[in-house]
Amino acid sequence: MRKPILFGIFIIFLFSCDLSAETRTWNLTHNEMWTTVETVGTADINELRIRVVLKLMCNKKDAALDFEIADWEKVQQTFDLRTFEGPDAPTRDLALTTIDLVGVGPKQSMSFHQNGFISPNGRFVVAIGGASLAKMYKRMSEEGNLLRIRIRSYQNPRQFIVSEFSLNEARKVISILAAAYNGPRTESRKPASIK
Repeated sequence: MRKPILFGIFIIFLFSCDLSAETRTWNLTHNEMWTTVETVGTADINELRIRVVLKLMCNKKDAALDFEIADWEKVQQTFDLRTFEGPDAPTRDLALTTIDLVGVGPKQSMSFHQNGFISPNGRFVVAIGGASLAKMYKRMSEEGNLLRIRIRSYQNPRQFIVSEFSLNEARKVISILAAAYNGPRTESRKPASIK
């Protein structure tokens, strides 16, 4: 009698490990423009949990981050993503995206201006860029155990999209990513604030 029960527990354990592995997989790719590290995770907006894709990108002169929201139509009911979309977006000149590197003594936070658009694959992308991201990637390759991304809504009441990514499994690929940047020592685009 114990064998079927133990076998069932083993199958459940394998299934749960497979689901959790999705957020720990960090894929490294190269093309003519960027070195990219990509992972899949989740984000929370109040009670709603959604699937997201995080892309960290670097080349010799610049760095970028794309935060892709898969089911953005569901998010629209709680958090108005359209205020982030396009060159005339009301959020264009506001630093509503914050990246926290946790586990490096005092938490390091950087706030960024963002741009939003709908990608060809139907995801809503919140994009940020600049040389200061390359410095953050360098720190991530050496220290910190958690990357937290927070996007604040434009309208009241304030809402937040919050997503966290463990860096423990990503150190090697983020080191390769950070090494792709060879830009100027002075920043071309400074973050809105560093706390």
